[in-house]
Amino acid sequence: MILDPDSLFRGAIRDVSQSGCFVMTKARMPLKRLAEAEIRFKLINRQFRTRALVMNVRPGEGVGFEFVFANKQVEEQVKSLIQELTVAMARGKV
Repeated sequence: MILDPDSLFRGAIRDVSQSGCFVMTKARMPLKRLAEAEIRFKLINRQFRTRALVMNVRPGEGVGFEFVFANKQVEEQVKSLIQELTVAMARGKV
């Protein structure tokens, strides 16, 4: 969700890392680099929400975001989850 109430969009998260992610979407959003957004996602049955900055806009393809963590606890939760996913992928369980 972009921090403009008229700019909500949904997409599929790809290329998630400890620092950010790319959200694939066909929505054509008039987004500017460094605009603030709120990312909400669910991974391994856990829900996460964090602020992010728009870093890369590819019209008709998606948007790249850099995470901006509100506190250390959320940052550690997301980083731990990414580590779990990395291990699971290496073992072929994802």
